[in-house]
Amino acid sequence: MSERGRRGIRIGLWFWCLFTIYGSFVPFRFTTDPASVRRNLARAQIYLFRDGRRNFSIPDVTANVLLFVPFGFLAALSGGPLGPARRGLRIAIIGLSAAVFATAIEGGQLFTTERTSSVLDAAANTTGAVLGAAVAWTLSRIFRWQLSDLIVERVRAEPVLLLLGLLGLALAADAFYPFAITLDVSTVWDNLKNARWLPFAYPARRFWPDLLMDQVLMFGFFAAALLWSLQSLRRSARAAGTAWVVTVLFSVGLEIAKLGFAGRYPNADNVVLAAAGALAGVTLVPMIVSLPPVRSHSSTALLFLALVLLTYAALTPFEFRLTQSAIAHKVADIEWLPLTAYYHADSQRALFDLWQKLLRYGFLGFSVAGLGLRKRWMPVAVGLAAGALLETAQLLTVARVTSVTDVLIAGTGALLGGAICMRYRTWRNLA
Repeated sequence: MSERGRRGIRIGLWFWCLFTIYGSFVPFRFTTDPASVRRNLARAQIYLFRDGRRNFSIPDVTANVLLFVPFGFLAALSGGPLGPARRGLRIAIIGLSAAVFATAIEGGQLFTTERTSSVLDAAANTTGAVLGAAVAWTLSRIFRWQLSDLIVERVRAEPVLLLLGLLGLALAADAFYPFAITLDVSTVWDNLKNARWLPFAYPARRFWPDLLMDQVLMFGFFAAALLWSLQSLRRSARAAGTAWVVTVLFSVGLEIAKLGFAGRYPNADNVVLAAAGALAGVTLVPMIVSLPPVRSHSSTALLFLALVLLTYAALTPFEFRLTQSAIAHKVADIEWLPLTAYYHADSQRALFDLWQKLLRYGFLGFSVAGLGLRKRWMPVAVGLAAGALLETAQLLTVARVTSVTDVLIAGTGALLGGAICMRYRTWRNLA
């Protein structure tokens, strides 16, 4: 990696540290009252178990581990290449740095009114940093293997493979959320008994358009990407049928795999909807893409699709209240302080929501960068503008809350998507 690339990684590491500090102290209610500090010190979490009971939450521990994985990952990549003997020493140094950083944060939380200091959190943070550093060097070794060269060359030639992998990951994440994996036989049996094997025999628990978007549309895109991948391997009249069958089998596999997750029941409705989406993906999508206006303005069509998906996600279920009093009430409820909603939310739910928004706005930034504009800041500008407009439109809805956080996420997602597009174009020698 060049020195310029490592400098960019160091900047990313500093930003991640600032993000960690911000998230650890929001909403910034501090106190220097000795009595309050002593109370915080007395209730600090030090022991794993107390009075024979577990003194920690598994989701909280997991969240604290994941929070520092990027710290270790970026810290490991920010330095120059090291020999095998020194990698262990660097990992130890990164772990020690994470321990000092995490301990300072937990110590600072003694002077807050709403936070609880925890030695366990600091230990989880340190573990996450060590894991991140280990993953960074493991990946760096893997990408020196000949097999990785073959994969890289294949992706370079067929970028749709990246889209296919990303869609598959998104569909799996949606199917298994909140990822409560279980090996308990009774839980698996309960999931099996509650499975819905007869299609559409039960009332839908979700807003029907949302179900169509998540199942029909997403599996349609997956099938279309799979079809293009198969056609690039070998042009065959059977590629469409193969893509449809594989997509349906993928959907069936996701539903069966739900048996291993607590609270997730297989549902035949999803398979039927996925089959319908796959059918549209191998028939209608190629027809639309082959239309002359779409082919001649493919980048603009992609941008239009990104905006449609964003608008739908931001305003569904389209329940509006246009009275002056209702709008005034919504304005009063605007969340001006960034990350406030994420602080009060369940950590797992917050991360999943963040993932979805970054993915959508990343698609927007990617499509803006695909227009070939010379201004590198355009994806961020469009992302911020789209986020601000959609958040403003949410003032007219019933269930949505306008948030400054979502505007910042929009800009961040668009920035990442645009950067990926520009880097990919350079990688393929197209820019």
